[in-house]
Amino acid sequence: MVGVAACYQSYPRIALDEDAGDACMEDPFEADRVHPGVFILLDRSRSMMYPGCVTPDWDYWTPATEGVNAIVGSLGHSVAFGLGLFPDPAYDDESPNCYTMGVVDNPVKLDNAGPIASTLAAAGCPDGGTPTAESLEASAAALGEYIELRTASVLLVTDGAPNCNLDLDPFSCTCTNPGGDCTYNFQCLDDHNTYAVLDRLHENRGVQTYVLGLVGGTGGAWIEVMHQMAAHGGTGEAVLVSDPDDVGPVMEEITRQIVPCLFDVDPADVADPDAVLFDVDGTIWLRDEARLSGWDLVEPDRVRFYGPPCEEILDEGIDTIVGVVPCTD
Repeated sequence: MVGVAACYQSYPRIALDEDAGDACMEDPFEADRVHPGVFILLDRSRSMMYPGCVTPDWDYWTPATEGVNAIVGSLGHSVAFGLGLFPDPAYDDESPNCYTMGVVDNPVKLDNAGPIASTLAAAGCPDGGTPTAESLEASAAALGEYIELRTASVLLVTDGAPNCNLDLDPFSCTCTNPGGDCTYNFQCLDDHNTYAVLDRLHENRGVQTYVLGLVGGTGGAWIEVMHQMAAHGGTGEAVLVSDPDDVGPVMEEITRQIVPCLFDVDPADVADPDAVLFDVDGTIWLRDEARLSGWDLVEPDRVRFYGPPCEEILDEGIDTIVGVVPCTD
């Protein structure tokens, strides 16, 4: 969808050097949307619906899957989504299931709602451990070209601490077993390994990881670990939710915040950014260096929209917008 420009030639423009022709153009130019890629990494360990699918004490799995389907369904035309489940449901017969994703069934791509819904429907009852570190490693391949496009993010949705590292010592490690001491090494907290993976994703691949922490069940014991995962992922702190009814709405709120409304531009067209106007579906937006309501130059060849124009871009699926530097007579 294209936002169509009106005629701006009568709009007063103040030139930087009092010469209205120095950065003024008569013709409008187009800017094309850079579609972001978001890989949703969803915890399906046993504690997500504890102690099982029949009359659980708490259930984060159902609202989390409904939330994923909702955001992919509403934003999937303009945002490329992928999905990874951990542990892998293909190994639920193993005890314990500490298997991470092999080949990701749903790599990041546009219009992915149908395949993702099918994967969630077939996932079965949550079970197994929490192999977070290895699952994060697999997310880089799932994000594919969006890493090169510099628009790649991971949304990690989890209710507990990472574990499943068979190299740890159950007699000296911090134990994630709610029942007490660790009997097996897969029950050990795998925090440092997970932080290292997040560091590599962020520092080497430019991938930011956002953490939605579900803390009403066993997750309440691991709030600091969740915050540390977000910090190492480059996003500050985890967003924490205790009420299952809030999982879907908060997931959508996070997704809308992390999805950048980015457009590629020719640097020559925005050489004087304070003089450029953009038309978004009939509304004219000026540069806003406060980044609250308008657009700003974030790289020499990219502009980003914030606030109401970004909401309009997402809701209407706008892929191309028109800019102009209006001239005075």
